[in-house]
Amino acid sequence: MKILLILLLSTLILSLTACTQTPTAVEKIETGTPGWTISTPVNEAKLYAVESFPITNKNIDSAINFAVQVAESNIQKQLNDLFSKAQVQAQKNLNRTTFETKIRNAVKSQINPYFSPEIQLVDSYTDVKNKQVFVLVSADKLQNKIPLQKRVDALDTQLLDYLHASQNSGRFEQLFSLLPSLPTLEERAALLTKIQALHGESSALPEDNNTLANQMNNRLTRLFSNLIIGVSALTAGSEELEPEFITALNLAGLNTSVRFPDLRLRYYLEPEVSSLKNNMVILSLISDVEIIARDNSTLSAFNIETQATATTEKKAKLKALQPVADKTTDILVERAINHINEVNRLNHSR
Repeated sequence: MKILLILLLSTLILSLTACTQTPTAVEKIETGTPGWTISTPVNEAKLYAVESFPITNKNIDSAINFAVQVAESNIQKQLNDLFSKAQVQAQKNLNRTTFETKIRNAVKSQINPYFSPEIQLVDSYTDVKNKQVFVLVSADKLQNKIPLQKRVDALDTQLLDYLHASQNSGRFEQLFSLLPSLPTLEERAALLTKIQALHGESSALPEDNNTLANQMNNRLTRLFSNLIIGVSALTAGSEELEPEFITALNLAGLNTSVRFPDLRLRYYLEPEVSSLKNNMVILSLISDVEIIARDNSTLSAFNIETQATATTEKKAKLKALQPVADKTTDILVERAINHINEVNRLNHSR
């Protein structure tokens, strides 16, 4: 009987001990779990990313490394989103012609400055029970602005190489004299946009009103805006399409006038009009265009066949002529890019 009583007491004691140990163990797990694994920290001065990865007993280190790589990609995506929004904002109210925008976009497609942010591993946590590893990484906005600003300063010095640009010749010659500065100006603008993004939406743009870059950009925009294209029909039939041709050239970003043009377009247009059902008009057009400089030298020549359908003959003419006008600007853009690359390669090894 005594033995039975002792066994019952022992079982009761062990049972009570187990009830007190289990809550203690659970409490320890909950307390040891960092808060950042549940809610990513928010800080105006930094960007944070949290990632997790499953583990086994043999791959904790590799799991941490993989999670860090994914978290760093997350940071890069956050930065790219900031930069994209800032770029859209920076393009507003620039008041540039379609022609100028085409050339600047062609230049930007060649430079595309690379930015590798400095990212740090802040903390890691291993959840043994659920077999997962968590990592917290961050990028300090102020720290990442420093290399960007250093590059902007270097580009400001580089702009001094283009101070010799002509100001006494015709507008077209002045424009081509200054065009080689565009890669430097566009890279600088892209870097300033990134700096602005790191400043935050509530911050003002870095002071940039009295710089040489600002003066050069303004002068380029004035030259683009004031560049005059003259048109000269080779036949009376071609001249009948001149109003629509001028409209198409204007839509392509080229100003037209008969007074002292910087470039002249000598053109031949051969239209063929036919009617369709429902009062629609179809127009087929053969175009031959020659781009002439002020000294009467031929810069380029091309021919193109187009076709358009519209409700009226006038609308059909404009639709058929728009590709001709766009082709004209594309040729001038290509010539400008070749000139920019050649001058910078020969004169500045860039």
